[in-house]
Amino acid sequence: MKKYTFLVFVIIFLLALYGMLYLKTIRLEKAKDNLGNELSNLQSENEELNVKLLNKISPAAIDYLAREKYKMEMPKSFYVVEIQENGK
Repeated sequence: MKKYTFLVFVIIFLLALYGMLYLKTIRLEKAKDNLGNELSNLQSENEELNVKLLNKISPAAIDYLAREKYKMEMPKSFYVVEIQENGK
């Protein structure tokens, strides 16, 4: 009889532990989704602010940002390819 009581206790304990882990997982998933939504909102707001900033700063400052932040360079040479209307 004691053997079965202990077995029932272990099963109930494991079920309770599984339930707590499941609930914690659900909470973490919700938190992850909320953070993902917040991140996407902040990224879109950042893009909007960058556009507003670029509209207000001088061409020299834009050139500096392009070279320093985005590591852009002026092309050393380039080609112009003429494409006819029929695609040939």
